[in-house]
Amino acid sequence: MAAEKAILVRYGEVWLKTRHVRRRFEQILAANLRALFPKKVRIQVVPGRIFIHSSKVPEGFGRVFGVTSYSPVLILEKDIEAIKKAAKEMAKKWKKGSFAVRASRTDKSFQLNSKEIEIAVANEIPAKFKVDLSDPNNQITIEIRDRAYVYEKEVRCSGGLPLGSGGFAAAFLRDERDLAAAWLMMKRGVALSFLSPKKPLLKAIGKWNIGRSLKSFRSLKEAAKKSPKAVIDVRETAPVREKLIILNPLAGWSEKEIGALLKKIGK
Repeated sequence: MAAEKAILVRYGEVWLKTRHVRRRFEQILAANLRALFPKKVRIQVVPGRIFIHSSKVPEGFGRVFGVTSYSPVLILEKDIEAIKKAAKEMAKKWKKGSFAVRASRTDKSFQLNSKEIEIAVANEIPAKFKVDLSDPNNQITIEIRDRAYVYEKEVRCSGGLPLGSGGFAAAFLRDERDLAAAWLMMKRGVALSFLSPKKPLLKAIGKWNIGRSLKSFRSLKEAAKKSPKAVIDVRETAPVREKLIILNPLAGWSEKEIGALLKKIGK
């Protein structure tokens, strides 16, 4: 069977949940990721991983809440010769420096253990690249599961919890502080509708609202009809007429910290 290109997706906090909750969160995350791909692209959820069977990483992938990192990956048959061949092809693109090979296997029936896989693959790398297991310039990672998964780089992402896993709330979007507060709540998995939003701010937060429709309301009274769990408001502390809980995720944040967060959001 020919090698297949895919995207290996890692998630963090989701894995800490109970099995029932974890499965629900995984399905929410997979559904949010689905919004970035054509319907024909297969998305596969396995313990600790999501595999998207596509060779192209779309715009906005790194902004999907719940994804801690991803790697473009080559999927092969569980054959050590095929794995060594793929590693040699990857090494041809390296320019200089040291390297490391990391291997793991959930399929214990594979003929080589993790250490033996690492040694077998490392022996295929040209001698001009020296082994450095502590701080290598290049790295090849091999995971033996239902098939063999071989990849090089790991791209860090936003992390947090899948958007929609933390319920629904309403959030003001009048200025940059509101923008920062909304982003922090979304990172905790809370899906938001926006109150009195300014168009540039709505556009900025919309880039992070992947997998969810972007909704706005003219007033809190109007939004309350949709039964949000809370209202996100960095200005108000008194109870609101609609008897909603007021949340201010910026409490205790300095102006410097908020400024750094806004840069990350990309206002």
